Amino acid sequence: MKSTSAPKSGWLHLKPYLWMIPLLCGIVLRLVWVSDMEYKYDESFMFHQSQVAGATEPFPWVGMPSGVQLRNPGLSIWIFIGLARLFHLDTPESLTMAVRSLAAISLLFLFGFGFLHRESTESRKVWLWTAALASVNVFSVLFSRKIWAQDMLPIFCVSFLFSWWYRRRRFGAFGWGLVGALLGQIHMSGFFYAGAFAAFTYFFSRKSLQWKYWLLGSVLGALPLIPWLFYLAQALHQAGSDHKRTWEFLWNRVGMLAFFKDWLLDSSALGVGYSLGDRDREFYSSPFIFGRATYGVALATAVTAGTSVLGILKWFKGFKISQIYMQISSDDDALAIASSFLGMGLLITISNILVYRHYLIVTFPFEFLFLVLLIRKTLKKSDLWLSAIWVAHVLITISFLVFLHTNCGAKEGDYGVAYRCQATGTHENF
Repeated sequence: MKSTSAPKSGWLHLKPYLWMIPLLCGIVLRLVWVSDMEYKYDESFMFHQSQVAGATEPFPWVGMPSGVQLRNPGLSIWIFIGLARLFHLDTPESLTMAVRSLAAISLLFLFGFGFLHRESTESRKVWLWTAALASVNVFSVLFSRKIWAQDMLPIFCVSFLFSWWYRRRRFGAFGWGLVGALLGQIHMSGFFYAGAFAAFTYFFSRKSLQWKYWLLGSVLGALPLIPWLFYLAQALHQAGSDHKRTWEFLWNRVGMLAFFKDWLLDSSALGVGYSLGDRDREFYSSPFIFGRATYGVALATAVTAGTSVLGILKWFKGFKISQIYMQISSDDDALAIASSFLGMGLLITISNILVYRHYLIVTFPFEFLFLVLLIRKTLKKSDLWLSAIWVAHVLITISFLVFLHTNCGAKEGDYGVAYRCQATGTHENF
């Protein structure tokens, strides 16, 4: 990305107490109104398994069925069983609170990662802004508040980030391999993500890694996958005459570049309507003051989208492939974005798998790093622009949670009826 001006320290000084504001906001947004959680088949299945697996029912060696007609690896269930047994969690609310707490801890680690940057004030600020936006983005909050394997990814993603960043050391290389192998066992997207990082790091920065320790960690992390590999072999064998049809299903789900589209939409908080259904217009008209629509959410969305578009247009003016190649080869920030955006995006698109919005959870927090670098490299007074984006995200996310709370969820949309209203039977009133 070509800079229009040299980075400046800006008006937001690097004082820890100032960055506590976005951190605390992110924690509150994840922990508030626990009973408003989504609770459909997947969540009910996971909670049930966490209570009965290995006790009154057999222990599950593989996970629940996925969207591509195969069961997920067992780790996607084991993590919930482990949480429930370790902390004696016996209600859906308590189990989802554990998930949310881990998401909050991942934010704490992410801010810590920002403060660990000693290369320059600019690099530290870039990562602190990344953590600040990740804390309050509506999709980041939405995908951290329920009993869903994908919602467990952020804490592993931050661990992956730490390990990959310190891959030049033995413990970092080992940790990167270990966590990378585990990510795909929590959700399929993790296989594409870890594969993209391994490939791009090999091609652009192969001398930066202790490959023997990475391989050792990868092998160790893959051990829990053994029961699933036996299941996969058996499933394909039993398919018999349906074998061809099964693989046609797997390989003919057209992604249509949805990964790249969702990457850009997520960071600008665009597309919340799929979760709300037909009532998204009401949401964009909020907040309501004395019964009158203020359209504050619509304005906030215009701010986030408009700033992103402006940054992209300015970046394209100075676009040079040779400069991009050199930057990826010499800068870990650029290499990480290339791996998660280009690498994973290309792999998952070429595979022709239908891409869902939640597949991008595994890229946490690189969607936001991409946006921060875009703004800081292309727009003057970038701290002011980023502050405006952050405030807009806060308004959108708070309005989203308030909408769900006051409407018992969104039964017309993907969110469905909130657990609180299912338990009390009051959703018929909405």
